[in-house]
Amino acid sequence: MWTATELYAHVTDCRQGFSRVEQLDFLSGRTQRVVVEEEESAEAAVTSGVSQGSVIGPTRFIYYINNLPDSLSTQCRLFADDTIWHSHIKGTANKANFTLSFIRHKILTTSEKVKVTAYKQLVLPLLEYASASWDPTPNSASDKLEAVQRRVVRLICGVTRSDKKTSTTNLLQRLQQLPLSERRSERRLKIFSQYHHSNSVVLDRYVKRSSFRSSRRHLHQYFIPQFNTLHHQRLFFIRTARAWNLLPSNSNLLVAA
Repeated sequence: MWTATELYAHVTDCRQGFSRVEQLDFLSGRTQRVVVEEEESAEAAVTSGVSQGSVIGPTRFIYYINNLPDSLSTQCRLFADDTIWHSHIKGTANKANFTLSFIRHKILTTSEKVKVTAYKQLVLPLLEYASASWDPTPNSASDKLEAVQRRVVRLICGVTRSDKKTSTTNLLQRLQQLPLSERRSERRLKIFSQYHHSNSVVLDRYVKRSSFRSSRRHLHQYFIPQFNTLHHQRLFFIRTARAWNLLPSNSNLLVAA
């Protein structure tokens, strides 16, 4: 595995808006200690790994583990157990519902603008945290998050729980909010675009640039390997490359920032 300095050398092509100083500070100079009741151990330097609970942590973790196969003499596969992500998403939905309850009881204004702002600031970040790492996921898990969004828009628009006729899809359109599934898809495409424009070697390990040209497709196509297993088909780069190939030629994602 890479040290902080080695990892930093590999992540400068996908900065997510953070400066070189900020990234190096994020990856270095970290310490840890153990606290048991009132007793504390001495601090020890953390020279490997990626800290949890940060916005850029998930992307950095992908970089951190991605060279593991290069250090092994046998074939290996990198994957996250769906049951783990299912548990993570369930916990996320619970946190979002708790926050929604807070908004319902503490923000008593009838202003839709104020409620939308509260949703964007307090609930939406919970629903979308690290979504590029676990999306796609089984519908039974993601449906829990979509249910939270449906409750939010009904609260914002003053639609009671007993009203079964009002369409939440129409409410989302009225509030100019995209469904979470579409937002996750857009987020994955933005991350893929960063890899594409940085000519990242990480991307080349999964999909290859295609020389095939078609008047009906944009010029930045990728060849996608065929896999029989659902796990491989749902890998971030594989699934996102399919969506990337279908982008219209005038998409801003095709232009380097």
